[in-house]
Amino acid sequence: MTESNHRIKRPRGFKTMAILGYITQGFTFIIYPFFIAFEISEGQIFVAGISLIWLLLAPAVIVAIFMMIERKSNTALNLIRIYLWGNIPLSLVGGIADVADLVEPIESIDSIEVGSSVIATILGIVVAVPIALYWQQKSHSDYLKSFNH
Repeated sequence: MTESNHRIKRPRGFKTMAILGYITQGFTFIIYPFFIAFEISEGQIFVAGISLIWLLLAPAVIVAIFMMIERKSNTALNLIRIYLWGNIPLSLVGGIADVADLVEPIESIDSIEVGSSVIATILGIVVAVPIALYWQQKSHSDYLKSFNH
C-alpha cells in the first residue's frame, strides 16, 4: 500500500470555503482602512478600534488559510476556528457599540441608520455561525491529519 491510500478524501466544499475566506479577508484588508477613517471622523473610536482588530487579523487569517490548504496544517485549521468563533461576539460588541454611538445624541437619532446598523450586525452573525460550524466539522481535521502519516 502506498502513502496516498491512507489519505482521506477532501471534505465537500473545503477548497471553495477556503477561497471564500481568501476573498473575504482580502476585502477586509482593502476596505477596512476606509471604514476606520470614517469611524474616526464620526467620533466612533471604539467601533474604529474593533475594525482595526479585524484589519490587523486579516493578513494572519490569509496566512492561516494558506497553511491549511497548501501545507495541510491542522494547527492552522484550529486558528481559523478560533478566529471564526471569536469573530461572532466581536461582531456583536461592534454592532452594539455602533448603535450606542448612533443613539447617544437623542435629538438626532436617525432610525434608518440605527436600523441598518442592527440589520448589518444580525446578518453578520447569521452568516458567521454557519461558516464557523462548517469549519468545525471533524472531517476537516481528519482530512488534514491524513497527510501527516
